[in-house]
Amino acid sequence: MKRFGIRKTLAPDHPRRQSHLLGPDWEAFEWYESKAERERAYAAMLHEHSYSRRGDVPRLELERVER
Repeated sequence: MKRFGIRKTLAPDHPRRQSHLLGPDWEAFEWYESKAERERAYAAMLHEHSYSRRGDVPRLELERVER
């Protein structure tokens, strides 16, 4: 079982919080074998993606979790 994770939720001002598709309670998890692997993924999620428009910022809130 992968023990180290990242919990993703929508930012409070995210427009999809009010959507019938996701809603305010939406969350998703990604799990990793090690803390180091999780930290690399976490850092990558914080950076602007190559397909983002200049000035766009990630609209997800990220939280490190363990089980």
